[in-house]
Amino acid sequence: MKKIFGKNTLLHALVIAVFMLITLVYFYPVLEGKGLVQGDVVTNDGMSKELKDYQKQTGEYAYWTNSMFGGMPAYSIYGPIAPNVYFYIGQTIQHPLPYFTYAIILMALICFYILLTTLGFSHVLAAIGAFAYAYGSYNLIIIEAGHITKAYAIAIMPLVVAGFMQTYRGKYLFGLLLTAIGLGMNLAQNHIQITYYIALTMGVFVLTEFIYSIKEKALPRFAKATGIIIIATILAIIPNIYDIFYTYDYGKESTRSKSELTNASSNTTGGLDKDYAFMWSYGKMETFTLLIPNFNGGSSNSELGDNSNLYQAFKNNGFPAQQAKEYAKSAPTYWGEQPFTSGPVYAGAIICFLFILGLMIVPGRPKWWLLSVAILGIVMAWGKNSLIINDFLFHYLPGYNKFRTVSMSLVIPSFALVLLALMALKAFFEEKIDKNKIQKSMLIALASTAGVALIFLLIGGSIFTYEAHGDAQYSSKGAQWFVDALVADRASMFRMDALRTIFFILVAFGAMWLYLKSKLTKTIAISIIAGAIVLDMWLVDTRYLNASDFKSKQAIASNTMESEIDMTIKQDTDLSYRVFNASGNPFSDSHTSYFHKSIGGYHGAKLRRYQEIIDNQFSKGINTKVLNMLNTKYFIAPSQEQGGGSQVQRNVAALGNAWFIDTLKTVQNADAEMDAISKFEPATTAIINKEFAPMVKSWQMGHDSTSTIKLVEYKPDYLKYEADAKKVEFAVFSEIYYPRYWHVTVDGQKAENFRVNYILRAMIVPQGKHVIEFKFIPQPWLTARKVALWGSILVSLLILMYIGYFVKTKYFKKD
Repeated sequence: MKKIFGKNTLLHALVIAVFMLITLVYFYPVLEGKGLVQGDVVTNDGMSKELKDYQKQTGEYAYWTNSMFGGMPAYSIYGPIAPNVYFYIGQTIQHPLPYFTYAIILMALICFYILLTTLGFSHVLAAIGAFAYAYGSYNLIIIEAGHITKAYAIAIMPLVVAGFMQTYRGKYLFGLLLTAIGLGMNLAQNHIQITYYIALTMGVFVLTEFIYSIKEKALPRFAKATGIIIIATILAIIPNIYDIFYTYDYGKESTRSKSELTNASSNTTGGLDKDYAFMWSYGKMETFTLLIPNFNGGSSNSELGDNSNLYQAFKNNGFPAQQAKEYAKSAPTYWGEQPFTSGPVYAGAIICFLFILGLMIVPGRPKWWLLSVAILGIVMAWGKNSLIINDFLFHYLPGYNKFRTVSMSLVIPSFALVLLALMALKAFFEEKIDKNKIQKSMLIALASTAGVALIFLLIGGSIFTYEAHGDAQYSSKGAQWFVDALVADRASMFRMDALRTIFFILVAFGAMWLYLKSKLTKTIAISIIAGAIVLDMWLVDTRYLNASDFKSKQAIASNTMESEIDMTIKQDTDLSYRVFNASGNPFSDSHTSYFHKSIGGYHGAKLRRYQEIIDNQFSKGINTKVLNMLNTKYFIAPSQEQGGGSQVQRNVAALGNAWFIDTLKTVQNADAEMDAISKFEPATTAIINKEFAPMVKSWQMGHDSTSTIKLVEYKPDYLKYEADAKKVEFAVFSEIYYPRYWHVTVDGQKAENFRVNYILRAMIVPQGKHVIEFKFIPQPWLTARKVALWGSILVSLLILMYIGYFVKTKYFKKD
């Protein structure tokens, strides 16, 4: 019997302890009870407030919310936790620790460490690689922004890769479980775009394995490994089937689906509009941020010091020193291709150097795979800047047109560069390679990285203008001095970062060269390289997330404090009404949703039809008739009084929760519907598409003025009305129509509702007094939850069986 806690186990524990310590040092403000004001987290608080309050009050979850965009399914906002074993595996690491910061980086460190140790790396090299991956600038930037599920999905990516690589190396049982757990945990984050990029990465890996299997005449082994991967994928999917199904199901009605409008720009792909999807496209030259972080000026809100040209320019133009300092704290130094950015994707100067070295000294199979996916990720990130390729991918690569922010694909090269870089280190220090070949390869890698940085340092001023697209607005307002100062600061930032890149590469190169010449021991050389990598990444990361970004709990809570306007509106005791906040951009704001049922809001995938209303009825000038039919009872607008602020106004023309109409206009298609609601009177007329016309045959035009209909009970996913119809009436409800899962009854008997006015519900109300009820019951989702439960039980049993088998064979074998 072997000792369970042997030397190897203790070394792993020591590395994990070091990871925890380093990460705690980086995020030390959490020890003081502080947190980040993360934009997406604050936004989610607004989106989910109605749902959380309902769950707290009743103990039940609602599957629909009316707090934003007039109403939409709630499952992607807040809902019951699915019975998903992979979710709970993740929780064992995430929730005992600060979930929104510390735990993310620790997860990334552990997962990449597992990948490298399963590939035979030493504890030290595996730890170096884990740090380089986890502390890539993009990870810290998205944590600061609050893109939490994305950050966790990226953190778990190495675990998926580890499972694939072990499987194709012939460790079938271990590879099966590692793949299932890694992919299952990744899917549990429900960030499909990152999972999609992982699928592309592993698809190229499998293709590489297939090509080499043909060359080596090992197709049976390849087929067996592929079969194992398919089984592992199924085991990963089943416990996640609830999240996968509702994402797919809602996608049919969201902005990811095809529009019925024939004039809806050029979107004919059944996905997002191409211009919208490609809005955040990385510039081709901007790709050099992988090597030089401030190649394009860093962030759209950079903090410049008192020695900056911008600070001096403000002082020279008569601004007080304190005011000049404030302006220099948030300077638009970014001058790249994207509309704006929180910071660059920086892989690390030394990592880039080692990646190039790896292309020359690492054996072919992993090298060609990692080079291929790195190029693929970079080209995809270029988006509209490489339309020859990306236009083809957008239209023909399955599922690709469902995603926006194509620059996100840089997570692929960010991973590939680190893995090949560490393979290069392993080959350099642990494998027998001809010394002349290594020296030549090192010189080529040096020229390809530090040499390129030196060229940019020397001639950058002659090939770049350092001007941004938005600079013209300042020049047109007579502030050319502001632009000139910015350009000077951008040029300075560019030169300083080119110089720092050269410095860090020379440190790593020097340590390796001296090791080759037997001037340094292996331990010292690796220690120098490790220290340089840590310092390099740490200094860049703290530009975008540092202690000053952490705030007290009171400061964070202030983001959701009620204003006087909010308190005024909430004095209205009506069961349900909506608010239109025009004091900012109403359609990228969830603050209003925190307190009221909002016409606007923020969500990455709104209902497609509602987005089309925004595009056609609000963006080109506000159609107040549409606001009236949505029961918009209050307007919040900028105050006209001196001093600014906002003011609230009651809309007396709001049509209420439901009303009867006199006239029905039938139109032929979606275009005609949209055109008709641009110029109609919703209080008396409804616009209906011909597809629903057969459902209104029992109704005769006109209505009795003494007929009434009133909302008497409200829940997010349940509405109860009382109607007193003196004749058969046509009722329009100020609720968003959704084609599935709304069950409608009249006096407990099943009834039908249909769509009018492009987005609203309507139904025929029989003569007499009736109780009308709407209940949102997404039965297929509930069935998917049951499937997820049984899948989780199966996976749990398989994991326990493997753990028992592993412990028995490894630690209880007879000597």
